[in-house]
Parts: sequence; structure tokens; C-alpha cells
Amino acid sequence: MTEKLKWDIFCTVVDNFGDIGVTWRFVKELSLQGKKIRLFLDRTDVLNRFESVIKPDIDRQEFGESVTVIKWSDNTDFGNVGETEAVVEMFACHIPDRYVSQMNDNCLWINVEYLTAEDWIEDCHGLMSLDRGRRKYFFFPGFTEKTGGVNFEHFQITEQYSHSDFTDMLFDCVNRLKKREKKNLLIFSVFTYANNVMADIICRYNFGNSIDPVFIMPEGLLLDYMLSNSSDCLKPIDDKNGNSEIKLFESTSGSTVAVIPMVSQDDYDEILRRCDMNFVRGEDSFIRAQMASKPFIWNIYPQDEQYHLVKLDAFTDKYTSRYPDELKMAYCEFSREFNNEDLTNLQQHFQQIISGLSTIDQHIKEWRNSLIRMGSLTDNIIKFAEKH
Repeated sequence: MTEKLKWDIFCTVVDNFGDIGVTWRFVKELSLQGKKIRLFLDRTDVLNRFESVIKPDIDRQEFGESVTVIKWSDNTDFGNVGETEAVVEMFACHIPDRYVSQMNDNCLWINVEYLTAEDWIEDCHGLMSLDRGRRKYFFFPGFTEKTGGVNFEHFQITEQYSHSDFTDMLFDCVNRLKKREKKNLLIFSVFTYANNVMADIICRYNFGNSIDPVFIMPEGLLLDYMLSNSSDCLKPIDDKNGNSEIKLFESTSGSTVAVIPMVSQDDYDEILRRCDMNFVRGEDSFIRAQMASKPFIWNIYPQDEQYHLVKLDAFTDKYTSRYPDELKMAYCEFSREFNNEDLTNLQQHFQQIISGLSTIDQHIKEWRNSLIRMGSLTDNIIKFAEKH
């Protein structure tokens, strides 16, 4: 077994924050395990949105003692490629020919694929093919022992989390929003695409007399969509005692919306842990919701010919395998309706999920623990690299 210390990671930003979100967590975990990393990234401005020390207008910059972030373009200077011991191509982003031609013969080349729960990946995980005359291995993240696992940090195991003062101020503000003492505050985080069902839940869903719903929503796609298409749904609230970074709105249904700026990954993880239920999207926030051990609905990234629904069904079937039958059906049906933006049975299925939150609490914790037992994506890639 040979330890590989010098790693080059390539990433292109496709799905807003998801690609670099997953990649950046991977890079930070590699660095904590003693690796020297160069990250070639085409959109450093996107990374800057949640990692403010990375500046969008600098071509080459250091992060900590072992990570160099390099803006990747057609003119990028790749330096001494021959010293690199492992190169990771995130999500088939296609490493340039001039880089590949300089790789040394012993350099390990890994392509990390997108996460999926489909069964066929078990047969493809770890396979090799030739790319421009060199061996490249395909590494599939997944939810079973025959895959590469999912992306999480070691502190997830010890539960020694960290977050900024902003998160505490946010939840102080949210807890003040309780309108009546006899109502139960139900807090949702909302990080989805521009989704009509999500807008309808916020603007028109009837939670009944016993629940006071609050939605924490970052600036971005959904908010822009709602302000463009449902602007009459949101009425600003003047919170004189609040934080100027948090903008409050009341919806026509009586729900409260707390709009926040983009936050760090640590702060986002803390928000997920403190909410009662999370609406997430893409890949990074999808994984984080599972590690938070809270119920969630996944707004999956749309693909041609509705293939994303195949991936959605594969996941929800595994995720709900131990749910009571009626709740499993409601969760799977609502997940499909949410992604199809189908409002037909919204009230019925969402109500079943809300009513069953306490019932599935232990199942959700067991799911998270099963992911931890498989080992993190980073650990599994390092082990794979040491064997090749």
C-alpha cells in the first residue's frame, strides 16, 4: 500500500453550488488527512459565496497550509504535473489534454461520479477504462457497502459541530416569531430550485390552528421566483429588534419567511440540524440533510427525459424502507409530486408527512448511522488510492 500525498482536484460549476459544495468538503477533508492539494476550479466566485476567504478575482490563492485554489481556464498554468500522485476529476468535468499528456505513469486518475441510489452502480464502482491512453477509475458515491459512500466530515461522527454567531441570532429571531402561546412552532429550511409546489406551501398551505410555521430561506433561485411570480404572497415585516441581515415576510397563508444571505457550510449544517424539516436540492445539501438526522424533501436536479425521477425513486425507496407503509407511500408520492410540481394531492400527502414526523424520527437517525458505518467518501477514496 502506497500513501499518495500530492493531489490535484478538478471541478467545474454546473448546478449552482452543488458541484463545488461537494468538492470543497472533499478538499478540506483531504487536507486534514495530510494531503497537499491543488484545486482547479472554473468559478471561484461561486466558492466565494460560502467561503469568503476565497477571493473571486485572484487566479491563485492559498487556503490553510495545504490547499491551493487555482482558477481554471483555457490558459491555466498547471505547473509541474509530473509531481502529482493522484488526480481527481469531479463529476466527469473533463481534464484538458495538455494536463493529461504531462501526467506521470504512476499517477492515479479517479473520476468521482454523481451520487445515486440506483442498484447498477454497485457493478460499476471501482472499474477502470482507458482515457487518452491512460487508466482512469470510476468511483461511485452511494448508499450501500458496495459503493463509495457519501461525503461527510470526521466531526460528524464525534458531533463536535461549529457555527457562527449569526446562526444563534437567526434562531433567536425565529423563536420570537411565535404568534400564540398555544401554537407549536414548526421550522423549515428551504433551499430548493424555483419550485411552484414550494411556493404554494409557503403561500397557501393550511397548517391548521395548532401550528405556527416559519420558513428559513436563503437569497437565490426560489426567492427570486416567488418575488417575480407570487410577489403579492409576501408582505414585509418590520422587525426593529432583529438583525439587518435577516429580512422577514408574512405570507398570505399566515406563514412567516425569514430570508437570509448565503452562509458558510458550517452554518448551513447547523441550520439543518435545528430545523424540524428541510427542503433541499442538488447533491451537497441533499447529503447534508441526511447527516442532520432530520426529515427532508429532495428537489432533485432535472435531467433529460425525466431520468432524475428514476434516481429520485431509487433513493426514496431505500430511504423509507423501514417507514410504516402509509407514511412511506405519502413520502414517496409527495417527493414525486414536489419534483413534478404537481399540486393535485399536496394537502393530503404533506399533511400525512407532518403528522408522522415523530414516527420516523428513529428511522432517520438509523439511516444516518448506516451512512457513517460505510465510511466517508473521502476516507474511501484515500483507501482506494493506497491500493492502486
